[in-house]
Amino acid sequence: MSKSIVPVMWLIVSALFSVTVPASANDIRIGVLNIRGPEDALKSWQQIADRLNATIPEQHFVIIPRSYKEMEQAVANNQLEFVVANPAQYIELSVKYGASRIATQISQVGRIESPYIGSVIFTKADRTDIATLADLRGKSLAVASKTAFASWLVTRDELKRHGISSSDLASVQFSGSADKVVEAVQNGAADSGAVLTDILESMQQEGKIALTDFRILNQQHIAGFPFLLSSDLYPNFAFARLKHTDMKLSNSVAAQLLLMPHDKPDGRYTNAIGWSVPDNYGNVYKLLKEWRLPPYEEYGKVTLKEAIRQHWVTVSLTFLSFMSLLLIVYLSQNIKQRRIKYRDLEEAKQELEKQNYLVKEQRDLLTRQKFDLEAALAKVKLLEGIIPICSYCHKIRDDQNSWLQMEQYISNHSEAHFSHGVCPNCFEEQKKAIENMETSSTEPSVLTPRPVTTKI
Repeated sequence: MSKSIVPVMWLIVSALFSVTVPASANDIRIGVLNIRGPEDALKSWQQIADRLNATIPEQHFVIIPRSYKEMEQAVANNQLEFVVANPAQYIELSVKYGASRIATQISQVGRIESPYIGSVIFTKADRTDIATLADLRGKSLAVASKTAFASWLVTRDELKRHGISSSDLASVQFSGSADKVVEAVQNGAADSGAVLTDILESMQQEGKIALTDFRILNQQHIAGFPFLLSSDLYPNFAFARLKHTDMKLSNSVAAQLLLMPHDKPDGRYTNAIGWSVPDNYGNVYKLLKEWRLPPYEEYGKVTLKEAIRQHWVTVSLTFLSFMSLLLIVYLSQNIKQRRIKYRDLEEAKQELEKQNYLVKEQRDLLTRQKFDLEAALAKVKLLEGIIPICSYCHKIRDDQNSWLQMEQYISNHSEAHFSHGVCPNCFEEQKKAIENMETSSTEPSVLTPRPVTTKI
């Protein structure tokens, strides 16, 4: 058997053994995300188990390929000791289940390597109608899956930067793996596609495609980054220990990962995988929070209780201001009502005073009338009884012992007025007296006075 056949046969046997033989209870299980399918995952990641089994012989490490959802379920059920996850899933596992990274992957194709990854957006080279990302409006896009970090999450963010949303595309096709995305674009099933950086280079090295058959959209050139790129760069896949994994074992694994040779050709593996110290995943956290992706679905949403706890001073001041406003409104309305009542009372008071004034006027009028009547009655009473009168001159004596003519006395003590005249009897007497006086030279006789008693 030729030497070139040995590595191939070894890989086949290793893959079949890994697939058909379940991990035992004593195995140290490493879950890996199969972005290109379970077979490719076994072929690519078996070198990790081989390295650890050789350097930590007291343990037996096995590779367990898992889909995105299967990986979380396995972690939740404590079915894994270590995981190799894309940046987004690593953060989700760290937040939900306490996973912690012990190394960051270094991607390598041949002698090209980098600890960073990104998205490659491409179309067929002969598509003259698609030259920029803006040309994707109304076109279809193929990606690996909804949870694929670079293929979909980073690609969607990059499209957003250029003002393109998912609704602007004719469709988004979730092909299931990176290889199927490339195949969809290659055979015309999709107008464009997006995959993880280094996928196109790996597929060309494997003889599956020629890079000249594709056009890279929004191509970026970043110093030190060797792969085709259409987006920002993010830290590579994380190798993480789980919360229940023994710390001493985790330290031994981390040390061996960092010592793994990946810069020398090895006929057993297509591309050697290398590891560096854990990278900073800050921009991954930011991306997940901006898009409210797991575990940050509720990021930015604050419950009423949390809002009150965080802003209790502002809430308290707002509440006091609101209550003050209510009090001011209440007092204003109360004052307004009081003013209306006061005005009504004032009007009633004025009306009462007016009525009292009229009553007083009527009472004063009656008093004056009563006084006048009493005065008249008093005067009348003065004319009652025996009036002392002179028998000769007929003068009357008043209360002051003065003698007044009868006419004056009566005028002073009544409303009566006198008009002088001569009665018929007196006229005859005076006429006779005058005649006698003319016939006699003697003085006319004086009328003999008659006693007069007048009672009124």
